Amino acid sequence: MILTVSMTGCHNKETNSLNKGEWISRIILKAGIQGHQEDQPYFMNINAQSEYFNDIQAAVEWHILDPSYPFDPKETLSNEWTAFTLVNLARDLPKGNSSSIRDISKTVFADQVSSAVASGLMKTDSRNMFHPKDPIDEETAMKCLDQVIEHINNRHFDEDIFEIEWEEGVSVYQSEPPVIDPDTGEADVGIDCEAQAGDILVSRNGADYQAYKVVSRDGSKATLEPCDLSEEARSVNVQGSVKINFNECEIYDGNGNLIQPRPSGNHQNDHIHLMADVKNTYTYEIAGFDVKVKTSEASFSMDASKKMKYGEINASVALNDFKADYSFNSLFRDIKSTYYKLDFDTSQSLGVKADIKEERFGDFSRIDKKNFLSSLKSFMQKKDDAVETELKLAEILVPLGGMPFCDLRVEVKLQLKTNGKAEIVLSQKDHVGYEFVDDNFRFIKDTNHSQDISLKADTSLCANIKASLDTFGFCLMDTAVKAGAKASIKTKVHLFDDDGKMQTVETDASPELADEMASKVEDVVVCADASGNWILELLVFSKDCGAGKLLGETEYSILNEKNAPLFKGASQHFENWHAVDQCTRKSRPKSEEREVMDTKGKITLEQYSVAVHAGQSRSLAVTGLPEGYSLSDLVVSSSDPSIAAVNGLVVTGVSSGSAIITISTSDGSFSTSVNILVPQESGA
Repeated sequence: MILTVSMTGCHNKETNSLNKGEWISRIILKAGIQGHQEDQPYFMNINAQSEYFNDIQAAVEWHILDPSYPFDPKETLSNEWTAFTLVNLARDLPKGNSSSIRDISKTVFADQVSSAVASGLMKTDSRNMFHPKDPIDEETAMKCLDQVIEHINNRHFDEDIFEIEWEEGVSVYQSEPPVIDPDTGEADVGIDCEAQAGDILVSRNGADYQAYKVVSRDGSKATLEPCDLSEEARSVNVQGSVKINFNECEIYDGNGNLIQPRPSGNHQNDHIHLMADVKNTYTYEIAGFDVKVKTSEASFSMDASKKMKYGEINASVALNDFKADYSFNSLFRDIKSTYYKLDFDTSQSLGVKADIKEERFGDFSRIDKKNFLSSLKSFMQKKDDAVETELKLAEILVPLGGMPFCDLRVEVKLQLKTNGKAEIVLSQKDHVGYEFVDDNFRFIKDTNHSQDISLKADTSLCANIKASLDTFGFCLMDTAVKAGAKASIKTKVHLFDDDGKMQTVETDASPELADEMASKVEDVVVCADASGNWILELLVFSKDCGAGKLLGETEYSILNEKNAPLFKGASQHFENWHAVDQCTRKSRPKSEEREVMDTKGKITLEQYSVAVHAGQSRSLAVTGLPEGYSLSDLVVSSSDPSIAAVNGLVVTGVSSGSAIITISTSDGSFSTSVNILVPQESGA
């Protein structure tokens, strides 16, 4: 069986049915088929005003529908039309024995029905009857469709094929990189070289190939000119599947230097692996970053770090379980079909540590709430450390078994941007690719992801992975995947007047800077709203590959701000750098005017145990201070800001639980504590 099916298979139930138009639309959506070529209707009864027109046009061009059979989109979907469309979509299901189906004569789609039964996609009843004209319920039809989509999105090519037919009279030879006279184009190719005028020499220098056409030949001397080898191929037929063993690849660092050579020698026992997975480590420097590369059989990871003027940045990216399935069929530079599927896991992290801003900007304690915003604006003139770069970390050449001059080339880049403190860890599992048949294109896409983010700055982090299928130095087809996330953060400053009423001002200033300044200014509180999205972009057929030269370069955005938010809801609200569902900064209760008495050697409070509900705030009343100290000398902190946050002497409940608020003098000589209880709300 090609398809994995349940024991019961697909069978009819008396439930809701689809009409044929709805069914075709489901197929087009699930298969990822992108548009159609022809605007002239294939069916005279279905014009451009029909809601199903675009999908039906695409279905004809993908040979899912055949215009020689009448098609009414309003008719109820039947068993035979389900079999007909799904077997046509799959294209490679086994042929069946129609004689084993007793009512096969009742359908004009005998081949597709027998194939659907033989593959296990659909079943006959206990009397070997298929009931081709009977309606099929929606649930059963969708299960069958899901099985076919799973099949076509996960093609595996057990047989490696490598067939190239060159233009008439052209032969291709391997050679060492020639030393060419730039004025005459002449090079010494050696007396043993068999290439004659009109032939091609292919040489390799590091990770790159170069092709030369022999213009003329006299003994060991030949006049050469660079050529595009893709222009010399009459037909190309290549297919295979490969799972990368990173320890057996040829790897170049971001500077183009070879750091891991391709293993040489007899690999007749390559299928035998030791119990312990060997790990290799390489180091180099690029663009001011120190990079460490680690490889093992199934994973490839890179760590990059850089010292900055006011801090340090650390970033990493890892590839795990990288697999490629590919098929390329072209005749006389007319691409008939391609299939290219990449499966891999990525993990990325970014950590930015910055020094205390007060050390750079001056004494924040001299600022008061009346000139807080103007001071913040002036400090914004002083630039923080900002990083925006794309690091080419490595280029990996994966040999494809039994195929001379044929490699899967994987280029890995890390793109990062931040203008302040950030900690972000991303994990994505991607299955992306495409299929191209008779000028029609469809996506293969499936992804899931998770994140752990703490940020105080606008930040983006993406792994850029380009995988190309190269042979004899030219790229047949490629795809580039950009996978990661970006987030922006907006600063909100809450200013409280003497009556406890709050004014909120939004500013472009860094929330990190504003928060540090506010920590020294009474009645000023800073929050932040973060928004962001996952990123998954696919570049199909770049202009550098043969397919791209014929078909054009195309970009697709799969995950973006419209369909893949990074945070639940539209944005994430941060208070004291802890995420909360909504802003808890409200008008704070006005503190009673009271005289703070000098006491002997301790800080005294009105209460040492306080209950405060989530979303509410309470002021802590200080009744006494050691001699020589004032309220401005107090430093207040929370043992768990995710439960109880503090700003000055105001405590805000965040989530249910308990925390300890510590109140100390700035020199650390005296301290006391308050037990805070945030009750669990009823029904929570």
